[in-house]
Amino acid sequence: MNEAERFLREQMNRQGASQSAPNTAPPLPPPQDHFNSAWAQANAYAAPTPSGPQRMVSMGEAFKRFWTRWTCQGRASLSEYWWAQLALFVVAFGVFFFLGKIAGASGNIEAVMFVQILAWIWDLAVFVPGLCLLVRRLHDTGHSGWCYFLLFIPLIGWIPLLIWLCRASEPRENQYGPVPNCS
Repeated sequence: MNEAERFLREQMNRQGASQSAPNTAPPLPPPQDHFNSAWAQANAYAAPTPSGPQRMVSMGEAFKRFWTRWTCQGRASLSEYWWAQLALFVVAFGVFFFLGKIAGASGNIEAVMFVQILAWIWDLAVFVPGLCLLVRRLHDTGHSGWCYFLLFIPLIGWIPLLIWLCRASEPRENQYGPVPNCS
């Protein structure tokens, strides 16, 4: 008999002995709030919510939501906010860097001014949906949208805002609505 068979036989004997003993209590089930590390590793982004794990939004979906959800009501998840910000940066940098190079190479001052005007129009176009997305992201962390005005505190106002924008979603429904992106 090899070592593995001996181990299995001992385990079976112990199991049989514990079942035949009249005064032994059955093993206790794990507690309801037991942390499952295998689940946490498989779902690194997912926060435990009553309605299921929170799923991550793709960049395309976040960019689409940015342009279609012009409301300050509700919540926006961490992935929705940061993917939209990255998509806006990539689009703006790509377009205006390319146009700026072309306009600068031509040496035409009117072309450079045209690119500058396009950049201002872009900034105006993304201001309102960007503000709505920021307010929904603050709602997701449990803060009022009025916290946006912390940006106007010189030098340090952006620090708490950035910390809140980088925090994970509140795992339960809060006063601003249900947990976003739950399956």
